[in-house]
Amino acid sequence: MSNCCRRYIPLTHAAVVVSLVSLSTPNPAAARSRAAATRFAGTRPARIDAVRVDGHGRTTTVRVRATRPCRVVRTRLRQPERLVLDFSPARWGGDRPTHHGKGSVRAVRIAQHDGGRRVRLVVDTEPHPTRWNGRFRGGEWVGRGRTQDPAQEACRTRPGREPELMSSDHPLRALRRMVIGIDPGHGGDDPGAISGSGLEEKKVTLGIARQLRRLLKRQGIRTVMTRTDDRRLRRESRIAFVSGGRANLIVSIHCDALDGSPHCTGITTYYHGGSRRSQELAEALQRRLTVATGLPNRGARPDTTCYDSGFYVLRNATCPAVLVETGYISCAPTAARLRDPGYRLQVAQGIVEGLKRYVRAAPVRTARR
Repeated sequence: MSNCCRRYIPLTHAAVVVSLVSLSTPNPAAARSRAAATRFAGTRPARIDAVRVDGHGRTTTVRVRATRPCRVVRTRLRQPERLVLDFSPARWGGDRPTHHGKGSVRAVRIAQHDGGRRVRLVVDTEPHPTRWNGRFRGGEWVGRGRTQDPAQEACRTRPGREPELMSSDHPLRALRRMVIGIDPGHGGDDPGAISGSGLEEKKVTLGIARQLRRLLKRQGIRTVMTRTDDRRLRRESRIAFVSGGRANLIVSIHCDALDGSPHCTGITTYYHGGSRRSQELAEALQRRLTVATGLPNRGARPDTTCYDSGFYVLRNATCPAVLVETGYISCAPTAARLRDPGYRLQVAQGIVEGLKRYVRAAPVRTARR
């Protein structure tokens, strides 16, 4: 097993409190999410004691009863179509969710996460896109969704143009509706892996992240980064970043290392075990990265192959998230390439093409409150 799998165990140090920097244009949804996080910080968890889901025809109503309002991150996922609601701080204290009416609802699931601080509700609906809205009304969160008419969806066109979903620039337009989270691994007094020539992983990851941000910005795609300079983030800061609802997709950038195997190299992309959407993102990036860099393809793998619980930066994410190993810094020829800004640009270009491939195959739209 590689050192990377051991290296990601977070260390507890006194650290500088880092303000996560947004380098994108103002994002009202993200601002509301941050405001909600501040509003409910330090409050006692709300007790959620009842969930009722009613489906009639193409309309679905979700009612969540709580002892007090709390923060809600609302995420719409595709293939299969479903609504994910994360309530925090909150704890589950009711019976199994009730589901009435046939309608478009297929299943309702609920689980407790983050040591009793977050309650996740998942509503599986019919495969056709469903538009959602919702808010707290007193002690009850009420959300409504309406499944789009499949016939209207398939026939949506503009005069003199092909259907929008078939347009060649659809991936770019889809990405422009998103915010891409970029996490350069390590930083500050945590250098990560170090090559035999003294190259530090933290410098490589930040260099690639800056190239990636630049490429996305040129194409009108918004980004947020965990760090933009050489500083170490507290574990809590990274967890807040991946779970705070600021990004629609998250890419964490690292370098691999393996003691005693100086010739081992290649690209690996990890996703959190059990997350289908993250797996699809990992597979899309992995294909493009191996083409862009020419390094061996070591595959898209679940992070549970390294640890039973996976990587904390992935398992706490509330949106599709992956961790990319951009090459083995313990391999001298690969380390020489990782030092080269031209290679870092190749990696960034591979990630961009992977993001386009991902949204082309299965567009994702995320709503936050």
